[in-house]
Amino acid sequence: MRATAWFNAKQALSAIFMASAVSGCALLTVHPGQLQRGDPSAMVVATEDGPSYGEIWAAATRVMTRGMTPIDQDKASGTIRSRVGSANRGKVIALFISPTSAHASSYRIEILSKQPVGFGQPVLQTREPEILDALLAELRSGERVRP
Repeated sequence: MRATAWFNAKQALSAIFMASAVSGCALLTVHPGQLQRGDPSAMVVATEDGPSYGEIWAAATRVMTRGMTPIDQDKASGTIRSRVGSANRGKVIALFISPTSAHASSYRIEILSKQPVGFGQPVLQTREPEILDALLAELRSGERVRP
């Protein structure tokens, strides 16, 4: 009888450890602040003699809300961050525009994303060419933007 009780306790303890490991995997998240301007893995494009800052900001805002949840928008700093997927667990995409002056001769646009991979795995940095394509389509000035 004692051996059976000990064995059941050992199974229960194993189940608790396994559940903790699995739930730990589900808690892996990307904090929006992890995506910063100047990240070497970002996709970068520059505009020349093209749209104004206001036009780029408006287009970027529309693109970054399609199928995503905006989590940080600051027009003064040229920063938009959105999350794809479930709250706190989905991929975070960031778009940075500089300079933020109304009529510069060119603008730099950086696009970067980070996605949780799994328990014990690092966060994966990815590029987002579909965001760039959507932004260019919004601006309707493909010849004025160079990668």
